[in-house]
Amino acid sequence: MRRYCMQSAFLGQGWARNVTVSVSDDGFITDMRIGAADERTLPADVLAADAEQIDGIVVPGMPNAHSHAFQRAMAGNTEYRLSARDSFWTWRSAMYALANRIEPDDLQTLATQLFVEMLKSGYTSVAEFHYLHRNLSGAAYSGSNPLWEAIDNAADIAGIGLTFLPTLYQTSDFGGRPLKPEQSRFASDTEGFLRAVEELVASERRVQGVHNGPRPRRIGAAFHSLRAVPLHTLREAALRLREIDAGMPVHIHVAEQALAAIAKTAKWETAQWVMPNGKESGLKIF
Repeated sequence: MRRYCMQSAFLGQGWARNVTVSVSDDGFITDMRIGAADERTLPADVLAADAEQIDGIVVPGMPNAHSHAFQRAMAGNTEYRLSARDSFWTWRSAMYALANRIEPDDLQTLATQLFVEMLKSGYTSVAEFHYLHRNLSGAAYSGSNPLWEAIDNAADIAGIGLTFLPTLYQTSDFGGRPLKPEQSRFASDTEGFLRAVEELVASERRVQGVHNGPRPRRIGAAFHSLRAVPLHTLREAALRLREIDAGMPVHIHVAEQALAAIAKTAKWETAQWVMPNGKESGLKIF
């Protein structure tokens, strides 16, 4: 158990001074005292006597609500144009090339580095929008998915809160166009995807029961984008996910770039359904 006495902290009710918090060995705040004595337990000044003093101001940790951890390996290479022709689409080609080189051990290393960097920058939890599902040949893994496990292991090592969002990705464009070869590692069929998410939710519930307390893990799901999941599939899967866990966070890219926002009637029809039905289906729009 560790204790910290904060000169000034932003709490639910606003700013407070001389806030003493107790933190369990696994990183959870278990007690908080503000200013003077509390009749239920030791006075705040006694608690503060063995607490580490934190000067300045303290605010709650920020969540990173949208992350693709494997893309950390592209940092520094795609933030600027090499020619006037560079665009979202040339960036995407570079991303595909990277995605088709990543092995589970690589992903765990990259994600661990990224999550540590997030913690250093004040992000204490992350929603990992994860669509790298298959092996280098595009075949499904037998048994547990080591790419999914790599993200969970990285969060454990780094000590960051994780909302894991396995992502449904089925088509390369509107009209149900098949995935391109460079997208084969992203593929998942609807039933297999829903079964895998349901198994993850059940497994996490078992772990929570054994853990006997809060755990900084949450299982959700995502639809990659309006072009990558046909509308009828999106509707069906969103409702099925609600049956698995009524409170499950579900994310989606609605408009990744300008073409995705305006190009086709099919896309507009999809967006018309997503926007009014998103709240009911639990969709978080990105």
